[in-house]
Amino acid sequence: MAQSILLLVLSFLTLFFQKNEKKEITFLSQDNLVITADLYVAKATSKPILLCHQAEFSRGEYLEIAPELVKSGFTCLAIDQRSGKECKGIKNKTNEEAIKKKLKTNFLDAQKDIEASIDYMYERFQQPVIVFGSSYSASLALRIASESKKVRAVIAFSPGEYFTEQFSVLESCASIKQPVFITGSKEEVMQLKDYLNDSPSRTKQMFIPNSKGTHGAKVLWTNSYDKLEYWQALKEFLGKVQKY
Repeated sequence: MAQSILLLVLSFLTLFFQKNEKKEITFLSQDNLVITADLYVAKATSKPILLCHQAEFSRGEYLEIAPELVKSGFTCLAIDQRSGKECKGIKNKTNEEAIKKKLKTNFLDAQKDIEASIDYMYERFQQPVIVFGSSYSASLALRIASESKKVRAVIAFSPGEYFTEQFSVLESCASIKQPVFITGSKEEVMQLKDYLNDSPSRTKQMFIPNSKGTHGAKVLWTNSYDKLEYWQALKEFLGKVQKY
């Protein structure tokens, strides 16, 4: 009897750690730059989420966020974009490779990495991808979602008009048909209210926090005072996406 219980416990622990395993992987961007990423697998049939970091950061931005998304039933890929440096002690290896190859590392250059990552996940999991952006990458996520059928939904924390010479995020939002969630600090969101007005999406949400909030996805970190209301809103949205 005791042996049976022990085997059951060991089986449960094995399954738990398999589901919450983080594995570092690499694949190529559109210009053959090596992208480094962390893959967090939930289960084979779970919907995939691509996690894109903010300026000066790395995939480390999602060290605390990805496991929580896995608990909600999503497989996550947190990438290092070529435009970034370090976060939570995790260095941006894609940026280091880009510098070695003397490639440009501006915000817009990172679009190649995000699109290549969408392609990678789409092919690996054989289904459209939820794209989760933070700051400048949120703006790129909205633009890509407006043009790509490989995007199931888009989550944008603190997007903005970072690319006024190249494109308008406001105009991109008007073409988004997929489910879309936009938020940021309270001050930022008050300036983003128009982003979803013209979107034809049937599932769109602009979350305005009661608290002050902060810039980017780091508002979801465990040490964030405002994390609970953001997580609640995000999980409600993801619950709708699960059915999409």
